Amino acid sequence: MRGTEKLTIRWEPGYKGDNDRRYYVEDKVLTIRDVLRINQFIALNEKEIHRGTIQRTGKFFFKMAIDDAIDGIDIDDICAKYLIPEK
Repeated sequence: MRGTEKLTIRWEPGYKGDNDRRYYVEDKVLTIRDVLRINQFIALNEKEIHRGTIQRTGKFFFKMAIDDAIDGIDIDDICAKYLIPEK
């Protein structure tokens, strides 16, 4: 593993079926709505600090990294690909 995990993430069986899981971050249930809101905050910050790069290249690396994560690419590989710092 390239970096260190800073959050405690665990899961328990959910209620919607055999494959359903409830995910906990720091012992609080994390919903899709929570994930969307977190992504909005981070995206706003990334757009602000990388505005020039985005305008020059037409690429929003944060969005591309999220797409890679959804596609199941290893987190360490994503961080290396987009030069995401470990801190």
